[in-house]
Amino acid sequence: MTEGGTTIELSLLAKHDFDLRGKLGRLLRDKFKFSSPGGIAKAYESLFVDTRRDKKVEAFSFIGEDPKLIFLQQFRHLIVHKAGVVDERFKELPSVTREIGERIIVDEKAAAGAINTAIDAGVALMQRVNDELSHLDSRRQKSAIQTVARIKEHKHEA
Repeated sequence: MTEGGTTIELSLLAKHDFDLRGKLGRLLRDKFKFSSPGGIAKAYESLFVDTRRDKKVEAFSFIGEDPKLIFLQQFRHLIVHKAGVVDERFKELPSVTREIGERIIVDEKAAAGAINTAIDAGVALMQRVNDELSHLDSRRQKSAIQTVARIKEHKHEA
């Protein structure tokens, strides 16, 4: 089954007697990686199809290409997995002037910047979802909203 680029194996459908009510979010949660801006963009793009041209909507690519979000993802990785010590991957980012092995201290200004970047991205994402939903008929709007809610719900459970 394919809808907007999302694929579910026929055997998986059969396993659930071809009734995915209440199960779709759980089945799709492993198909998407919400740990990177690109993964988030791919997940949202898969929910929407431009019915006028029957092709995938690429209205969410701004998320995966946003340098501030890419920096934030790498910054988070550095803090969580490297105890704030600059590694080669972080050093390769265009805006990084720190040296490999140098420890980054997260002060109030850095924390506020990270929080504001995340908030701005979240607002932009919700505005884009709203724009895309406005192009769908009411049945498909409801389906897309329910799928997003189920994926989010099951991501928190995992």
